Amino acid sequence: MSLSRFLGILCLLACTEPYPAVLFAQRGDCSGLNMVRLGEIPGLGFIRGFADLNHNGLVDIVGSGPPLGNPNGGYRLKIFEYTGDNRYARQVYEGRTVLGGFDHPEWIGDSDGDGLVELAISHQDDRQNLFVYESLDSLSYPIPDSINLKWQLRMWDFGFLVRQTVYDEDLDNDGLREFVFGFADSVLQEAAIFIWEWDGRSGYKEVGRLIVGENYGDKIFGDFDMDGFKEIIVGDTRGVVHGFETADNDSFYQHWTGKAFVQNAMRGVAINDADQDGKPEFVIGAASFEHGYKLYTMFETIGNNQYEIVWQDTLCEFPLGFGKMVAGDVDDDGVDEFVIASESNLRVYNAVADNNFQCVFIMDYGGSDLDTYDANNNGYSEILYGTHPHQLLEYVPVTAVGGESVYSFTTFFELYRNYPNPFNSSTTIAFCLRFSARVQLTIYDIFGREVETLVNELKPPGYHIVKWSAITDNEKGIASGIYFYSLSVDKSTRTAKMILLR
Repeated sequence: MSLSRFLGILCLLACTEPYPAVLFAQRGDCSGLNMVRLGEIPGLGFIRGFADLNHNGLVDIVGSGPPLGNPNGGYRLKIFEYTGDNRYARQVYEGRTVLGGFDHPEWIGDSDGDGLVELAISHQDDRQNLFVYESLDSLSYPIPDSINLKWQLRMWDFGFLVRQTVYDEDLDNDGLREFVFGFADSVLQEAAIFIWEWDGRSGYKEVGRLIVGENYGDKIFGDFDMDGFKEIIVGDTRGVVHGFETADNDSFYQHWTGKAFVQNAMRGVAINDADQDGKPEFVIGAASFEHGYKLYTMFETIGNNQYEIVWQDTLCEFPLGFGKMVAGDVDDDGVDEFVIASESNLRVYNAVADNNFQCVFIMDYGGSDLDTYDANNNGYSEILYGTHPHQLLEYVPVTAVGGESVYSFTTFFELYRNYPNPFNSSTTIAFCLRFSARVQLTIYDIFGREVETLVNELKPPGYHIVKWSAITDNEKGIASGIYFYSLSVDKSTRTAKMILLR
């Protein structure tokens, strides 16, 4: 054992903190962006879109959240307006839930091109209906009421329930705009993508129905293979990635199937050529609940409706939820960064070379919503994150003055506390790897002498558990006392203390 590692163990021994400490770790440097917290938006739980709803020159956020002072009062439709000085302090509208439960604003847009904003809403207790409301004039909000009701879609006519609705402009290049709905058949357990189009007169018509089969997640839109036809990309619970493409006017078909290599591929984001190689990218995020890690996979076209994997990143995070991903030009360099929010932290990635990306910012995070938008029109896309209240982050080109820095670091592996501790005869030690690496897990006594090497081999990414039985080679029990387990991955080491009581 080296002198530095032995001194590190002595430091652990003298420390009164009973939990593992990090020693001599070569930290993965998630640096490169200076970010400051600008403020918060009280009462905003989820964001569904940005628009100048009443055409007064100020950006509005459409979302939902609980009533102020009543976090258990159900989620209601809310509209906040940007008031300058990096603030959305003005709540201009809060809906009233008639049936109780939660309102779900699904999208905002102008599908019929008449200059008036539309708002689509579903309801937790009535997900078989989708209601579309439109502003009465250019100075009013599309507030849900009988006067503003433009259209209602009764999904029970199709046997489907509304899952998620996304609005996108003119997928099939016919000059008419579409709604793209996500539906799940509650009886057949079959998921589908429905595409409805403004008919140019007074209503909407169905122009496409794409059967995915399994439950799927985010819908990603873009012409990723650069053939002039837009695609819809989704990942499903089996880890299969589906690509659908427009073939002609009102015509859609599945043109590609890929793999995310991990089940629950429910997150996705489109990126506008972040590595500047002339090809747009899309990223699929998947969670392995069995092995305890998340895998993010970036795809790029190789032509002829086919895609290849150009980058992957594995994150060791708990709890293992789905999180969210968005993209935007955070640092005003004309190139998109992409942002990953999980139940543990928030990360910003940018390209350092062709098909090579690195984490340039990380902070602790425990929310469930995320978006980017340049509301103050200064060139930097703010990052809005959290769950009532939302926080606002913005990049600053120099060290921030007058703001709260949230800069942090991360590592590419995690070592967890052993369980149980103290222990009588055996204990388990867990660790997680972001990448495949050679791992050595060794037990030392209080004098720094090696007791046993439990692992010394190449390990794949993910969550690993090792049991230590605290016996010698001749089956005799090891004496009670303080011991240390040390995990070495490449040139980095973490060490923690444990107590054996016979």
